[in-house]
Amino acid sequence: MNRKIEVNIYGVGEAVMETCCSKVGKDSGKGCGGGCSGCQTSKKTIEAFAELEQYLEIKGAAEVVSMNFIEADEEGMMGHEELRELMKQGFTLPITIIDEVPRYYGGISKELILKDILELKEYYGQKI
Repeated sequence: MNRKIEVNIYGVGEAVMETCCSKVGKDSGKGCGGGCSGCQTSKKTIEAFAELEQYLEIKGAAEVVSMNFIEADEEGMMGHEELRELMKQGFTLPITIIDEVPRYYGGISKELILKDILELKEYYGQKI
């Protein structure tokens, strides 16, 4: 059996997203920048998560990922020190972590997440 890519999105399900998603990392900056595409705005986080699941299904990637939405409340944050540190640094929810690596914050971009999944599948030597 092929290894599944784990996609965890931490957020407040009922919160309305109003910002663009950005890449997490030392070169990411802390704003939208000009390179962000496919971000969801004026939607509840849980709705954007459901749209991401549907998008991955349509693109044929759903069977290679394990998708999880973790409510970013006290219980959901327990045991996630790295996530708390990101938030202390100013990164905003929702935060997308793919295979234990923080990738995006402040929104959910279907296209960027799919791109990362495809790159990881190639890296792992598996096909979609």
